[in-house]
Amino acid sequence: MTPTELLSREILRLARVTQRSAFISPGRLSAFYHLPEKCVRQELAKLARENRIRLAGWRNTEEFVAEAQEGTLVRVDLLD
Repeated sequence: MTPTELLSREILRLARVTQRSAFISPGRLSAFYHLPEKCVRQELAKLARENRIRLAGWRNTEEFVAEAQEGTLVRVDLLD
């Protein structure tokens, strides 16, 4: 598996084990998987476009990837 596939699985796992909603730190995930933080945000946006998660507090995924500040927590809600 590639690091981005592992990252996707971890994001979904975190949302599942925390009662369908989780606060995720893209900075920590980027350090753990040795990926840039922007890549982590892109993967979160991809999962949101696929309707697997919802990014709370963001109107669209392009804005999230481009304008999210480094080191902020992101609330992720798991969708069925």
